[in-house]
Amino acid sequence: MPGLDGIEVARLIDKLQPRPSVILMSGHADCVRDANNAKLQVFGVIDKPIPLRALKRFIEQKLTD
Repeated sequence: MPGLDGIEVARLIDKLQPRPSVILMSGHADCVRDANNAKLQVFGVIDKPIPLRALKRFIEQKLTD
């Protein structure tokens, strides 16, 4: 995403109404810390590469909330 990282996109999404659920995926180990420090209301933060089964579980969990 030229000019934006996932944290910035999540900040922009956080302002939308109704607010969509966000799952951040990152190849950087400090992404979880950065998301927590930014006080983002994200559903989950997962490291890349992510097995498709794990991503499927995240999505299914959110859909059943």
